[in-house]
Amino acid sequence: MSKGFSITTAERIQRSLDRSQKKVMLRSDFERFGSPSQLSRTLSRFIDEGRILRVSSGVYVRARPSSLTGAPVPDISMSELVEEVFKRLGVEIYPSQATRNYNDRRTTQLPGRLSISTGKRRITRTVQAGAQKLIYEKPSSAHQAGAARRGLRAAEPA
Repeated sequence: MSKGFSITTAERIQRSLDRSQKKVMLRSDFERFGSPSQLSRTLSRFIDEGRILRVSSGVYVRARPSSLTGAPVPDISMSELVEEVFKRLGVEIYPSQATRNYNDRRTTQLPGRLSISTGKRRITRTVQAGAQKLIYEKPSSAHQAGAARRGLRAAEPA
């Protein structure tokens, strides 16, 4: 019998990362490379080595050393990261009210934090890279306020 060439789970995952054009990877992208425990160990090791960052449950992004601190930071901006995460998860997102106001030139105030709206869909997933954390905006209260006003008008005597 000839000796077979065996490639480790870590080597398979690294090769996949090197070849992939995806900016955000899900744990399910690596399932074919090994058992769940092998994946957990390998992904944890890659995080410790600064090759990737875990930004949410089962969601990873390539990392690079920060030019200031040397700590691992995402290869892409936080806004691009959030967009890619929800695109990969199949969740439609919308800009926050502050972002819409700025884009529509109703204000010159730049949004101070990264926030999105998911419409009426309830999302509890934490998306965080370092100190930057995504904030979810509740559905537009203008619609709710309008409904409340209509209800009050109906209750008022004519």
